[in-house]
Amino acid sequence: MTNSRRVRRSAASVSASIPSIAAVPSATRLIPMFVPSPKVREREREITDALVELLIATVHRIKARADSKVTKELINAFKRVTGKENILFKVADAALGQPDDSVRQVIFPAVSGGEQTLRDLVHEFKTKGPAYRTTVQTTLRASYTNHYRRGLIALLDTLEFKSNNTAFQPVIEALKLIRRYAKAGNTTYYPRGEVVPEHRGTAGDWEDLVFKKDKRGRRRVVRMVYEIVTFQALREALRCKEIWVVGAHSFRDPEEDLPKDFAARRVENYGVEEPRNSRWR
Repeated sequence: MTNSRRVRRSAASVSASIPSIAAVPSATRLIPMFVPSPKVREREREITDALVELLIATVHRIKARADSKVTKELINAFKRVTGKENILFKVADAALGQPDDSVRQVIFPAVSGGEQTLRDLVHEFKTKGPAYRTTVQTTLRASYTNHYRRGLIALLDTLEFKSNNTAFQPVIEALKLIRRYAKAGNTTYYPRGEVVPEHRGTAGDWEDLVFKKDKRGRRRVVRMVYEIVTFQALREALRCKEIWVVGAHSFRDPEEDLPKDFAARRVENYGVEEPRNSRWR
């Protein structure tokens, strides 16, 4: 609930508790008005900025902790294999030299360390390649669902996001969708027929986790994963001010960063002499 809504509800409850006000003639009735002072408004902007920074830091913390946890789990099992190019040459040379013999008789003896070196090489690829990324994503999802989601959803109810760039409107629409289904329980997918905006966060490494096929082979959107990638996209957009926050100062509308008379006083604002034949006149 926003501050303005809380204020309105409080005012309504106060009015209801004083029935004698209704008996006063309208001409003589005194209606109190609350006008925030400049200091109050400044404090509200500071609080809004702090909440946005909290959101940005929280989203980053989820990813950083997932990376750290998975790295610690794999570091003991990880064994870097050196001289990969040399190993490849020896394997290829041995295979071409004796193509009809078995791998154990030809390939293993050609490599220093034999079979174990090749096993370490395969293990290194698995821990550094797609398997590692998938493990991080799975850990991140569990951490978000069990701990961080509640706080981030609460921030969505408090902050109002906007964008002047049409390329980021899908992220804004995605945030509205997340709010609508915030209390949908343990529903795995968004309902069929629901328009789910696709944005830059739903593509790339996360695409295979965001979009899954149900038991009937239909393409569906996984709610929890969709929320994660949307918050990540929001974080990146906030940092470059492609998305801004109503009532904020540091994260305000970027149009407010320029002086109101910028176009009329371009020469003074730029601090340089304008060419006489400027095509921008």
